[in-house]
Amino acid sequence: MVTKPGGNEYHSVACDFKRHSNLDANDFFNKSSRPALAKSVRIKERFRCEFRWEAFNSLNRVVWGNPGTNVSAANFGKIAGQGNPPRIMQVGQKINC
Repeated sequence: MVTKPGGNEYHSVACDFKRHSNLDANDFFNKSSRPALAKSVRIKERFRCEFRWEAFNSLNRVVWGNPGTNVSAANFGKIAGQGNPPRIMQVGQKINC
């Protein structure tokens, strides 16, 4: 048994050898999809108008918050909220000269 650098958890050598970072639970569920669409339109010769739509956490994946750690509190061990923001969308327009 060996300890992983930077932590105090025990891991076997075989476990670390076969480990793949893309399948890490923390990394896999925290990935957020952020699609964006943009369209640029020329108005006459001088002006250009850009329309843009963006979404954050578009798949609306939930990352649960940390549970309550106070043993004497009524909410001990309960997860009271979400650890990441919900789905957010925004629209923008920019006019360039």
